[in-house]
Amino acid sequence: MKTLFAPLTLATLTKVTVKKLTRLITHYTVLPLLLISQFAFANEIRRSEVPQITVNLGEKIAFHSTNLDEQREFYLRLPQSYGQSKRNYPVIYLLDANNETLTYMENLYFHAVTQIERLMKHGDIPESIIVGVPFNSNQWFSNVISNPKPFSDYLTNELSAYVTDNYRTLDNSILIGQSYSAVFVINSLATSRNSFNSYVAIEPVLASGELEKAIANYQGISVQDRDLQIIMGGAIMLHEAIEFSEKVASSNTKGVNISIETFPSESHGSVYYPGLNRALRKHFKDYRQPDKELIISSNVGHQQLLDYFDQRAAKYRVETSEKEFQSAVFDTIFYYLKAKKFEQAFALWPVWQSPYKVYNANRIISHFLRQNDKASAIALLQQMAKAMPTSVSTFDRLATLYQQDQQTEQANKYRLKVKKLLTDIFSKPLSPQQEASLNRYGYRLLGEQRNQQALSVFKRITQANPDSINAFDSLADAYEATENYPQAIKAMETTIAIANRKENVNAAAMQQKLNRLTNIHNDHKRK
Repeated sequence: MKTLFAPLTLATLTKVTVKKLTRLITHYTVLPLLLISQFAFANEIRRSEVPQITVNLGEKIAFHSTNLDEQREFYLRLPQSYGQSKRNYPVIYLLDANNETLTYMENLYFHAVTQIERLMKHGDIPESIIVGVPFNSNQWFSNVISNPKPFSDYLTNELSAYVTDNYRTLDNSILIGQSYSAVFVINSLATSRNSFNSYVAIEPVLASGELEKAIANYQGISVQDRDLQIIMGGAIMLHEAIEFSEKVASSNTKGVNISIETFPSESHGSVYYPGLNRALRKHFKDYRQPDKELIISSNVGHQQLLDYFDQRAAKYRVETSEKEFQSAVFDTIFYYLKAKKFEQAFALWPVWQSPYKVYNANRIISHFLRQNDKASAIALLQQMAKAMPTSVSTFDRLATLYQQDQQTEQANKYRLKVKKLLTDIFSKPLSPQQEASLNRYGYRLLGEQRNQQALSVFKRITQANPDSINAFDSLADAYEATENYPQAIKAMETTIAIANRKENVNAAAMQQKLNRLTNIHNDHKRK
């Protein structure tokens, strides 16, 4: 190794030497800084604001309350479709909708609205009217604990009546509160009876005699099947909630359905938003498509799915889109397949409109194989072969599994079937659906390290459809897998040439792929 500088010992260091050494160190210290500086100028750093998202929080409304003997304001937000439809909507009432109370929950109304909007957008709950009920800090405790009747009368007889009279509402409302407001929610069900359809009490503070008052309020009451969800964070105040639930359950109370859910990792200050999410999803459970438990326990079929969505439409005044229905069909089939209820799954198979049937069924087959359950994988593939007699991928996978079990006769039978299917398919013009299906089959072969077979499939696709960008791009991947880089480059050049002949096709990513393959090929040539 060549030495750039002669070693300097302490014995030979003089003032001149130190001066020269200092200059040398300075020179080589500054050099990287200059390089960094040049890099910064060459690659200009740009900064700009992230686009802001505006949230519609509705409007502030105020009127004089007879029960409270004062001007009282509230917030009201209409769903996005309200102005374009004539249907009615559920109403969600949120207590503590300002920053004067529950100060540790800053901007509660804003964050609650954004969370509810997300649930509505995802179809987890129906579009709903949101009503935010604020408190003045000097009135809050009086309104909800020490003298709640005037506020309760305002809420049930004035505010909810105003909303019902002036807006299109369904007989489907939910009252939500936290902390001492949650205590008010609990007592409201008992004292105002049927004012709301569902009540959500998040972390109620049932202390200082409030537990005993609440239990007393529920003695002997009879309501029309009302739900009270109590949601707790951690265990600090959980035992009072459990005692309340047990005492009410053992009393002569009728029509009250109490449930307690806990979020052990949350605190009094953090449980509100996960609790809100859980409560709304539970209240509107029959709005979403059937869940796994209902499907498996009730053997849900085509007619049952139709009936389910008819009942949903009647209750919520909404239409069911084909996309929503197909999503429910997919989930139902998926749950049945995973539970090995193949007969029920394939009864729905013709109803399922999707080009990805084989792909999704293969996910279940792979799950069975990871569980060392080859028998279930083969049983499912045999059902698929009956339902989809032209599926190359299905028969190929059957052949592979039988070969692994050394059942050569069965394996050869299905290999011949694959060969015949491919011959039949490629003897006619390929449809887009056939090309996409064969393309997925080719990639599955690549995933199983059957590179030459994959290469053969991709070649035949390009021959059948020589104007397909995707076909030549996939062929390049197959050549790359076999480390035939010249052919991979040629395939990508063809891909780009086809893309350039088409309108509205951006070939930038294809060019990057070609550059990468070219660099790899050049590296291999240099070795």
